[in-house]
Amino acid sequence: MNRKDKVGKIVDAFANLNYGESMTHGQIAELVGVKKTDSEYRYLIHQSQKQLIDHGKMVESIRGVGYRVINPDDYTATATQCVTTGVRKINRGAQILAHAPVADMTPDGLQAYNHVRDRMVILQAAVTGAKVEINMLSKKREHPLSVTSGR
Repeated sequence: MNRKDKVGKIVDAFANLNYGESMTHGQIAELVGVKKTDSEYRYLIHQSQKQLIDHGKMVESIRGVGYRVINPDDYTATATQCVTTGVRKINRGAQILAHAPVADMTPDGLQAYNHVRDRMVILQAAVTGAKVEINMLSKKREHPLSVTSGR
């Protein structure tokens, strides 16, 4: 069985589970014939997780046990965590640019740096504002600019 078929078997198995149900590492490993300690197992799980989203299912790791299909109400929190991770990576990129050895760059390197730095400032501001808004909305608080606020 090739990787694509193994991923398909895992995706089908999880797609057929109800929200909150889980599969143990042993069940998954037996399903595809790969030991859970193999790097192949981690690859198959990762690829399956990516494909499961298209089936309207997501799984979370249950440390030392297996994977559970997350409940629909947990999707917002999971998406918010992804946004937060993305913001951290953008901020890390901005930090790298802020401390780049500009004086030692070639003219072409400096030109590229300036273009990227200019866009990074705009991106960082937009993402920071969006993160605050997403965090507010995901916590079920009324948005300060919503039509019903202040009534």
